[in-house]
Amino acid sequence: MVALSNKPVFPQQAFSYEAICVAANTTLTSAPDDTLVLIARADNTDGMVITSLGAIPRMTITALNVYVYETVDDSAKILVASAAMAANTVDTTNVPVMVPIKHMDATDITADKPLILHPDSALWVGISVAFADGVVVRAQGHELLKASAT
Repeated sequence: MVALSNKPVFPQQAFSYEAICVAANTTLTSAPDDTLVLIARADNTDGMVITSLGAIPRMTITALNVYVYETVDDSAKILVASAAMAANTVDTTNVPVMVPIKHMDATDITADKPLILHPDSALWVGISVAFADGVVVRAQGHELLKASAT
């Protein structure tokens, strides 16, 4: 249970976190296999507002899915966002295409409709197909900070 506070919370420092997924996440349960920490619980004490979440391949890929999970205890993970990536050729004449990861209702994660990360929770990511060079998942937004008594 998240602790309640009567102190206001304000956006503070901007952040950018990246993870490179290479193994296949094939079980979409509360204990998914082959997922990586994108944002650790230790980095999220007062919550975060994620305004951009996307994935970009580092090599030519076949179609795959990207999964984003939230956890408050680093064990039970809840699927909170996802994206389908089409096959993408990456070479000297074709640039990799960044795919936006969306809310579960298929709307874009933006400054107007951010993904809110609860205090002391973490984000984990995975891809549905293994790729040796991997897929980079990037989250950007603002950390939240509770006002302190003075």
